[in-house]
Amino acid sequence: MQSNKEKAKKTHLILMPISWAIAVVVVYDLMVVLSKISGSSMKVLFQTDLLRSLLVILPGLFFGKVLGLIFTHLITLMIPPLHRTFKAEVSEAGRYKFAQAVRDLIRLLVLTGIVTFIGSFLFLQFR
Repeated sequence: MQSNKEKAKKTHLILMPISWAIAVVVVYDLMVVLSKISGSSMKVLFQTDLLRSLLVILPGLFFGKVLGLIFTHLITLMIPPLHRTFKAEVSEAGRYKFAQAVRDLIRLLVLTGIVTFIGSFLFLQFR
């Protein structure tokens, strides 16, 4: 029989690609929105200086990753066997409670959202 730690590790590995996929989709959507705002195509946006592009891509990727982690936490909350596995693993390890982890992720989401907005504004301003 697997321990709770092993089960949780396996489940994390299964859910991790979902959160990265959400991060990539958020960056793509952010670039689509910026291309609509600037009135140019995405190809033109990507032809700008690399450092300027990083003003949008990196914060957008972090924002999307945090959003993906919140989404995967909600998935584990809605599926009782997964929730029990993570709850047991957390109690064994003595780490954050589930609600506290989601609360901290929401705070991080707000922070990365602000940084992404500022980076997008600077990208459009100095394009």
